[in-house]
Amino acid sequence: MKANAILFEQPVLQVYDVLPPPQLDVSETFAIIFTGTNIPTVDEYKRTPFIVRHRVVLAALRWLKLNHIQYHGITVSTQNMQQYEDNAPPVYVIHRQISASENNLPVYETADAKSHPSGEECPFMVHTLSAAELGEMTYKQRLAYAIRYFDNGGNALGVGHEETPESMYHNENLYPGMYPWLYPYGLGGFEN
Repeated sequence: MKANAILFEQPVLQVYDVLPPPQLDVSETFAIIFTGTNIPTVDEYKRTPFIVRHRVVLAALRWLKLNHIQYHGITVSTQNMQQYEDNAPPVYVIHRQISASENNLPVYETADAKSHPSGEECPFMVHTLSAAELGEMTYKQRLAYAIRYFDNGGNALGVGHEETPESMYHNENLYPGMYPWLYPYGLGGFEN
């Protein structure tokens, strides 16, 4: 397999020297929208990566401050942490309710199978095309599918980026920034 990759920096609205940021700042830049037939329950929130656990967040920030080269100058604020509700999403959750009609079912469901394999009702819906479906469609068919999706109230997320690509050379923070789980100390990138 041969491939090429072009890396673009994504815009950062603000760099913080105090973490976690105030809850109001997070609410202005981040939103959670659930689309489905049911309002998410507390148990469903616990299965998502969107909850804040004070003890875990503070422990992670303290570890980063001690061990990660790019976090040495931050201040860990327990006062800001108290602004977040424990074991809850960090921002207001918007629920966009839709009907459970056949047109709004996830693509893997049919009229006879409207539940999760466990037998429970599936409260969230995801619409997508598989690689096999895309491979069989012409460009005009894909375009028509996209237009129909948006005409029927579908949504999309667009992520902006800088105009010029990042250089892979002489950029010691590139890989540690892209793969923080591989470089937990912020070190080990090329030329580092």
